Amino acid sequence: MRKFLEFYRDNKLNIIPLRANEKVASIAWKNYQENMSTAEEHARWFAHDDTSPTHLNVGIVTGSISGVIVLD
Repeated sequence: MRKFLEFYRDNKLNIIPLRANEKVASIAWKNYQENMSTAEEHARWFAHDDTSPTHLNVGIVTGSISGVIVLD
């Protein structure tokens, strides 16, 4: 997972955690439309160990912050 998070960050894609198996943010995300998430936040959001696994999806904040648009 760390490699993917680094890839997104290195490519200026702003990411947030999504609920497992959903396309719904697991955090208040509006702030991230204008502010990049940090490596520290990524580590906290997606950290897991054998005693407390975190099952989250990775979402990319679209729009000008990441330079990405989505057509559905």
